[in-house]
Amino acid sequence: MKRNFSYSLVVLLLVVLFVTFMSISCADGGEEPGLEVTFNANGGPAISPTSKTVTNGSTYGKLATAIRDDYTLSWNTQANGNGTEVKSTTVVTIMTDHTLYAK
Repeated sequence: MKRNFSYSLVVLLLVVLFVTFMSISCADGGEEPGLEVTFNANGGPAISPTSKTVTNGSTYGKLATAIRDDYTLSWNTQANGNGTEVKSTTVVTIMTDHTLYAK
């Protein structure tokens, strides 16, 4: 009887710890925190917006555009253009705030 009681107490303690952990980790509504993406014109024309919030595992969505109508930008993870090209359909895999550079 005493052994069953100890086992039940351990199970109860584990359940309480699990529920507490889940309530703390989901305190923000269960969503992953947003990552700040900064757009760097890289010497090109002015851009808008200059930053946005994205979520890891989701697509970037609408990217910054040039203020000038006659100018089309593409985006890259490195200023020299040798990184990964990023499009609106690209899935966010960088797990920290980061900068995309105009190309």
